Amino acid sequence: MVLRKVVPPLPALVGNKLEAQVTILVAGLLANEAVSSTLEPVEMVDAAINYANIIQERLGVYQQTKVHSLERLLDR
Repeated sequence: MVLRKVVPPLPALVGNKLEAQVTILVAGLLANEAVSSTLEPVEMVDAAINYANIIQERLGVYQQTKVHSLERLLDR
């Protein structure tokens, strides 16, 4: 009998996509001494959530623009 190590799926380790993005953004904010010295922890998390939402929104706009460009090329 072969024993295998059970590895939980990545989402179980890091949470969902938004949680991972927020964690990375908070780490970036903490690395910035000017930001980390002026913001409270809750403010940093709120800022990271807002940045993550803005990033997702802008990526959505970019994807839509790309789709429309491809559709125009196909219509030619």
